[in-house]
Amino acid sequence: MKDKSRRLLPDSKVCERYGVVPYTLWRWDNEQPELGFPKPVRINKRKYRFEDELDEFDARRAAERDERLESRKHSDEASLLDAGEAA
Repeated sequence: MKDKSRRLLPDSKVCERYGVVPYTLWRWDNEQPELGFPKPVRINKRKYRFEDELDEFDARRAAERDERLESRKHSDEASLLDAGEAA
């Protein structure tokens, strides 16, 4: 069994994975560093990214999304309770 922990994916496959074009990856790298998208590794003028770093990025984004949804859910429940008490 291959160890995928340090497997490199070419940026073309990264684009497919996220449904974006190469310019979007460039923007994530250069204009949105706060996004925390994994930086490329250059080999023979081509860009690659470590698959394990992409997996970590995905997990981090999913956790952030879940936190936002949970926070919104609690906020909506509190609003409903407040509205019910006012009636």
